Amino acid sequence: MTVTANLEEVLAYRNDEVILKFQQRHGFTQAECEEIFNEMKRWLWFAANADLPSVSMYRAIAIVDEMWHTFITFTQDYGEFCEQYFHEFIHHVPTTEKEKAEFRREAEVRPGAVTEHRTSVFRTEVDEILRLLGEETLRTWFVDFDRRYPPSVCNENMVQALTREAAHLDASNETRAYTLVANLGELSGTRLVEGLIEATERSPYKLEPCIGGCGCRRCGPGGCGACNKP
Repeated sequence: MTVTANLEEVLAYRNDEVILKFQQRHGFTQAECEEIFNEMKRWLWFAANADLPSVSMYRAIAIVDEMWHTFITFTQDYGEFCEQYFHEFIHHVPTTEKEKAEFRREAEVRPGAVTEHRTSVFRTEVDEILRLLGEETLRTWFVDFDRRYPPSVCNENMVQALTREAAHLDASNETRAYTLVANLGELSGTRLVEGLIEATERSPYKLEPCIGGCGCRRCGPGGCGACNKP
């Protein structure tokens, strides 16, 4: 696995232009946009460090995905950010329409097996989030953000912002609507929370004392996921 910067270094990165662009597009407060930007950086750090074949962008954190979309449009800044902190470019790989169609067909033929597989994948990722980032991040992403920024709110805010923009530039412009589709499936918020509670209760990392010396209570048997101390 590529050695990346520690989480504190990644979270210290700032890009006011990205935050401003996101605020103009979505209509959230500056404080909310800064919080979402921080969680996007945290998710990218997780994606670069997780001991998994790939990581998912679930519907519960669709707002983090939207911030990622905004960051990527600043191509030079995003490329430099990835190189500086992760030593590789982290690609955004959305689910294709072909993959969605294949999933729907599979779900019709073997609904039980598909649900079991997706639940298993989610539980595995929950354990990895707990190991590297801790329970607080897990609850922020899958409970707090799921309630505060559901797709309906994200869409409505974007539509309103784009409507204002269209009215300012050209009254004849059509307002665009965006559909937020989570990569690798669309588990409901309720299902995510149920999985969160179950996985948190059985995780070996939940109450592990800090063995990295930083007092963060996020250390697993392999060391500290928050500060990279052995």
